[in-house]
Amino acid sequence: MAEELYAARLAVEPAAVSHSVASRGPGVLTTARQSLERAQALIAEDDCDFAELGLANRNFHRELYAVGGNSFLCDFVDQLYDLTTLVATTGWRIMATFSKEAEEHQAILQAAEAGESDRAYDLLRAHIETSAEVVSSVLGSRGGS
Repeated sequence: MAEELYAARLAVEPAAVSHSVASRGPGVLTTARQSLERAQALIAEDDCDFAELGLANRNFHRELYAVGGNSFLCDFVDQLYDLTTLVATTGWRIMATFSKEAEEHQAILQAAEAGESDRAYDLLRAHIETSAEVVSSVLGSRGGS
């Protein structure tokens, strides 16, 4: 399931962020930035609430795509990200990768706010590929996937 989920994300999300950035242009993405800041605050806590972190990450990704104004695309990505949150939080319990993911989110957000749609596409694609590899490795080693 995780492999199919990440394959679907790779097919949709980089194009979604590229479309959103190109149609919106440069500018501060306030809600995405707030979601990223919330995630970073949760990561800094001694006992990180994985469910809350998953929601903050979900909101971050959603806001990147929502600014493009394509509600069908956002609804589809919402479905993918609901499952992604479940998979990610399960994986985090085995291996905490959320700090690295937050760094990747920061780079994606900077590209999006700069109006660099191609760079946002490339960074998001690499982010999803890395996440897929980690999830496959972590959950595969535990007999899941």
